[in-house]
Amino acid sequence: MAREILRRADAIEATPFLGRKVPELDDNSVREIPAHSWRIIYQMRDGKIFIVTLIHKRRHVETEQVSPLP
Repeated sequence: MAREILRRADAIEATPFLGRKVPELDDNSVREIPAHSWRIIYQMRDGKIFIVTLIHKRRHVETEQVSPLP
């Protein structure tokens, strides 16, 4: 599972808009891609990709947990 998460995270750089907008946030720069039972949440900022968090899909997400970087 760890390899799949890393593989999916590595793929973000090549196709950052492939992920969907995080439903808990109203910010197009914060997106997510699935990796098995996990959500890889990342932010696109200044032409760079930042992984914000990795969270299990069954877990309720609080907005503060996935807030974008300043």
